Amino acid sequence: MNYLWRMAARNLGRNTARTLLSVLAVCLGVAVVIVTKGFVDGMINTLVRNSIDIVSGHVRIIDREYRVKERLLSLNYPVDGFDGEGMGGMIRDLQKVEGVVSVSPRIRFGTLVGRKEKYEGVLGVGVDPVAEDRLSRLTRFVEGQWLKAGRREGVIGYGLMKKLGLKVGDKITMVANTSYGSMRGYSFTLVGAIKSGLQPLDEGAVYIPIDIARKMLEMPGQATEIVVGLGRGGDARTPAVLKKMEPLFGAKDPGRKYVLIPWYEHNEMISFIEKAKTAYYQIYLIILLLASFVVINTMVMVVNERRKEIGMMAAMGFSPGELRRLFTQEGLLVGLLGSAAGVILGGSVTKYFSVAGIDISSMMESVGKEFLLFPKIYLEFTLADLAFAFVAGVLITMLAAYFPARKAARMEPAQALRTN
Repeated sequence: MNYLWRMAARNLGRNTARTLLSVLAVCLGVAVVIVTKGFVDGMINTLVRNSIDIVSGHVRIIDREYRVKERLLSLNYPVDGFDGEGMGGMIRDLQKVEGVVSVSPRIRFGTLVGRKEKYEGVLGVGVDPVAEDRLSRLTRFVEGQWLKAGRREGVIGYGLMKKLGLKVGDKITMVANTSYGSMRGYSFTLVGAIKSGLQPLDEGAVYIPIDIARKMLEMPGQATEIVVGLGRGGDARTPAVLKKMEPLFGAKDPGRKYVLIPWYEHNEMISFIEKAKTAYYQIYLIILLLASFVVINTMVMVVNERRKEIGMMAAMGFSPGELRRLFTQEGLLVGLLGSAAGVILGGSVTKYFSVAGIDISSMMESVGKEFLLFPKIYLEFTLADLAFAFVAGVLITMLAAYFPARKAARMEPAQALRTN
């Protein structure tokens, strides 16, 4: 069998330009797959990660009726513990569930924020300062100070602060409807600004301590949601931890007042993105198939040019299987060389942009503010992606070479020798 490999390698050197063109096509196909996959995975992982950290946690607990009216930010369907026993007992029970790292109660409400005659309508969020930072790590974005429980302090987005002409240390006023429908205004000291690069945070949110929010909104011992975090690697462990939480709610919430929502069911977009990951693999394979057309055309040309040679080899005793393997091995060598070069090229580009990032700020307006994307996307660089692209490149190239190779193996020796 070694003689077939030697012949295949020698044949590739007979027309260097044509061989290099085939290798280049495979190289570019593999490189494009690696870079594209790195960009797509980087964008998807950033979007999912930010959604989990800042919005949904790994598991979100809300009143069943609240889910229907959530867009209205209704305060009439709160989470108030099991059988009205208060939030404290529910939080302690959740903290005992194996795998749970953080439990953060929140009150989300619509509010006007500003001072004097200048106000903006934004999302207000009442949080437990310690639990919320453990969950969403918002302090990494805060310029100034983070909140402290029991104080009339506020942290707002940097863009919103500039729009209102505010600075850290200023007094601001928040006006909101209470759970009873009456209007109430509270004054706060602005202690920090969120500068994250995420438009929903930087331009449309204000955070205050949850104990102050409860007084302001007349929601004693209540929240609109409880968000559970599972720590590093919690994305994959969510279904298992969710199963451990279900007996607790089955026993203490027999009326099914509350609903437990895992991060991958939080909204349709996240659910769609997770399902789309499989479709992307099909796109990557199509890219490689397009690159392999050059190999197919080259091998067909080679077979047609070497008809007499094929006839002579058949007359000398080469079996159809050996002829098929010879041309398939030529394609395999092209695939190996092209895929290796593509891995080096695509891997180098992906590795660079995994550190430097790609500026997508010009896309942000068209993408929409609801997408939790940073102005820079950092490509995902993994050895598994390099291996996938290399193996796929080799297999598809070899498959592309197989059909011309089969044609060569089926030639009749006498007819091939008569070819002019």
